[in-house]
Amino acid sequence: MNKKTSYIFLSIITFGIYPLIVRYKAKKIANTVNNQLTLSSKIDFDINSLINRLGGKDNIIKTSATISTFKVDLKDASNISKETLNKFDIKGFIKNNNQLIIVFGDNANAISSNINKILLN
Repeated sequence: MNKKTSYIFLSIITFGIYPLIVRYKAKKIANTVNNQLTLSSKIDFDINSLINRLGGKDNIIKTSATISTFKVDLKDASNISKETLNKFDIKGFIKNNNQLIIVFGDNANAISSNINKILLN
């Protein structure tokens, strides 16, 4: 095979067949569906210190959580501010009367369930 023939052959492979293969694999990867929602159960701080910052077990009425937010109803939320909760690496904070909505991330469910276990004991 001479140089011109090999150059044409390599050009066909490089610009013709290779992009088709890459496009096929990219479509295959793009069409895969992830039906599993991953939530973290790892808590990077002591849950008892969070309870203490929220006014203790006696101050907490109930807790609930969504995927990333932790909601807590308190008897008295006057002493609690974002600065008192910054130690816990919060990403957001909303205070509405005696309800706090704290954005923790994907471990909010684990935080809520651990606090509820402690409150039941």
